[in-house]
Amino acid sequence: MVFTRLREHLNQTTRGAPMKNPTSTTSISGTGPDWTAPPEPPREHVRALLAEHGYQGAAAHLIEEGHAGPVVKTALDVAMMERLDARNGRGPGPETGPDPTPLDIDFDAEPEPPRYVVDRVFERQTVNVLSGDTGSAKSILGAALTAAALTGGEWLGRVVDADRVLVVDEENPSRTIRSRLRALGLTNAHRDGLRYYNRGGVRIGEERWSEWLRREAADHGADLVIIDTAMAACAADVNDNDEVVKLYTEALRPVATDLDLAIVVLHHERKHQAGQSRNPGQAMMGARQWAGQADAHVTVAVDGTELTEEEGPGGSRRLRRSFVMRPAEKVRDGEPNFRERVVVTSEKAPDGTLRWMQVESEGPIEAAETRPDGLARDLGGAIEEAEGEMTKGELAQIVGEDPGATTFERGIARALELGLVARVKRGVYGPPPDQLPI
Repeated sequence: MVFTRLREHLNQTTRGAPMKNPTSTTSISGTGPDWTAPPEPPREHVRALLAEHGYQGAAAHLIEEGHAGPVVKTALDVAMMERLDARNGRGPGPETGPDPTPLDIDFDAEPEPPRYVVDRVFERQTVNVLSGDTGSAKSILGAALTAAALTGGEWLGRVVDADRVLVVDEENPSRTIRSRLRALGLTNAHRDGLRYYNRGGVRIGEERWSEWLRREAADHGADLVIIDTAMAACAADVNDNDEVVKLYTEALRPVATDLDLAIVVLHHERKHQAGQSRNPGQAMMGARQWAGQADAHVTVAVDGTELTEEEGPGGSRRLRRSFVMRPAEKVRDGEPNFRERVVVTSEKAPDGTLRWMQVESEGPIEAAETRPDGLARDLGGAIEEAEGEMTKGELAQIVGEDPGATTFERGIARALELGLVARVKRGVYGPPPDQLPI
């Protein structure tokens, strides 16, 4: 984005390359910094810029003032560590202890619009939670968000305003990560925008790991940080409200605020018991403050439709599974929390290699919620009239539906549930036992 060249200036020395001496015509704006300017900006000036503009904005200002990229990076890193020390009661410098800056509120100014990383879901300078039970596609949704950011695409029909992603994944094996991201459309052309740490023993919440996260996010210029999962990658006791609050206030929220990015934490939910009412805040494993401290809370669950599998070309297999997502279980701005159906479709080669994957939203569920009941009756009537077995494709043709559509799958599931049809074998259905000829 706008800071691409800034990152090049700031990162040259940290990546082992010698610092180039650009001419006076090379800079972010094209006007050219003076590389012979005084090497170190005043510390108070750096602190003020950091407080007002965040890391990237302060860096842009300092470079425009003529300070060299490596000096700017060092000055900002020192200022940020001083800010972290102040939050933890260790300084910086003055013996008066912590010295937080009061919020500057101008009620005569026009309200600022939200700056979303994911439109109407995840905002910059926020820490958010995406929760779901095991097998509810949390990691797949995270991978799809990563791919959308790096390719300039959409995430479940929503605009994504990010092009640099940092992922901390303590859950998934490397083979799964590579195959999913490749199947979602990433190529080597997208690698510069992605920094992915996998099963490195990360424990965010421990001071050294929290500082590591800040350094990595700043060095990468991340717009989005994804943590998979809270239990695997964070040091807080999952059941301790105080520790969870401390994780948010001392480790996660300062990084999101200071670096002007969004953090999305994936978190497990408890197994849902039949007949039990579902409270999203209580469904998450551990302390209530996993939801209480989040700026936004998104949930995803298996919707009960069976996983469908069909033969594809050359002996491949095509799989389809649908889920229910609630995008606004908790939000600060009161966005509607309509249930929507999310569908994951993929194709695997005969050897099990993942060839491609699509993660799409089919829109709100309520608008089509009554259709499966009607389809179930139609399917039962078709089987009864045929007085024998029918394939899935034959049934779909009779009722005028796409055999791969989620609505049709739900109609089949409802017909089975109501006892209107019986499954003979995969992809073949017949009359229920009480309708079989004697």
